[in-house]
Amino acid sequence: MTNITNLEKWVQKQNYTLIFFTRDDCNHCQRLEEELEKASEMINVGTPGSIGIPVARIKNYELNRYPILRLYVKGLYTEHSGEWEQKKLEQWADLRALSYITESDSEPTIRWIHESHNISVLVFNDSFKQELKWLKTLKHHIHFTYTTLPNARSLLSVDDETTLVMFTEKGINRYDYDGEITYEKVFKFVDDHEDKYYQEFTQESVETAFYEPKKPVLFIFDEKEYRDLAKIHQKEINTILVKLNQVTDRLLNFLGIKGIQRPLAVIYDQNNSQKKFRSQFSDLNDLKKFVNNFLNNKLQPYYKSQTPIKNENWEKQILTVVGEDLPKHDNIFIYFYSSWCKICQQFTPIFEQIFLKYKGQKAFGMFDASENEVQDQFIKEVPMIRWYNAKTRQIVTFDGPFTLEALSEFIDKQGKKSVSDDL
Repeated sequence: MTNITNLEKWVQKQNYTLIFFTRDDCNHCQRLEEELEKASEMINVGTPGSIGIPVARIKNYELNRYPILRLYVKGLYTEHSGEWEQKKLEQWADLRALSYITESDSEPTIRWIHESHNISVLVFNDSFKQELKWLKTLKHHIHFTYTTLPNARSLLSVDDETTLVMFTEKGINRYDYDGEITYEKVFKFVDDHEDKYYQEFTQESVETAFYEPKKPVLFIFDEKEYRDLAKIHQKEINTILVKLNQVTDRLLNFLGIKGIQRPLAVIYDQNNSQKKFRSQFSDLNDLKKFVNNFLNNKLQPYYKSQTPIKNENWEKQILTVVGEDLPKHDNIFIYFYSSWCKICQQFTPIFEQIFLKYKGQKAFGMFDASENEVQDQFIKEVPMIRWYNAKTRQIVTFDGPFTLEALSEFIDKQGKKSVSDDL
């Protein structure tokens, strides 16, 4: 894998190139990079009949998230979605390296194209074949074809100014393009007119659903399609369909689900303290009722929690606090952390020093925010220290530097009341 520093210059040199965006302080990046390194040899060479794609790495490029894997084709790109495992990465790259287009050379073929594909694009120009191949690589789920059939326009009732026709939902929707046929302009036209009522579960689809635009996200765990439901609520909810072979432990943990009994629906409301709602629905009408009840504020959220640990002694150890029993704790300093948080890993030894300093005098607990949630207490970021005051029923959040001295000052100021007996 080649290391590069100038992305624009490298992309201009290559018709096809795979770029891995990483960051020095990203632990997750390091693990995924190992899998990509294994796959890069095959991707560079290609399989029989496919092209080889150069693989490069760029560090600390200004992006809002990491890691990212992009396939650039003549300056435009698509992002990798799916699993970061060697064979999966090889398959993903090879499938795009083998991209092909077809010629519609008969009346039945022209009629068949848009009726048999969810999304199809027909160009009335055979000199655009190479550009269509590039587009197919980027938009692999779309069927691209061209035609030189003299009566093709009349078959589709297209005027002479139209240079391209795009169909979605197997011909239900149609969009005519009468602009200049260039690689960049056709890409933008196609990208603007895809009917994205719902998406299948991938890393890319989750990130898109969460950020563009920011709406509640409906996860449907089932093998069926729910296009009509997603279309009805597209302005209010982003819908993601999760099929059986797409379920991951990371997704289940994120949603606080311990097992899947299909069909299951989960709504993640990122605009309302990241509250979650779920329903084991029996049919489409049942699912519609669940969504409507959510939109009408008639549902109660659920909260994930590990199993409480009994018989811990606050005088001898740091308590393990879980979502279910956090409201029961008083007069205690709780450290909120996550296993994936690198800053937390650096701070945990300091928290352990704090415990030893005040051992037997103050109570301390640790709360894994990636495994637990609490009603009416949204954990926005980690690491975080909070003091739970039994006398005033207040929660005080530490807002200073995570040093032994600053924390000691905070504890001396807040923890003047003795520890309650219920600990």
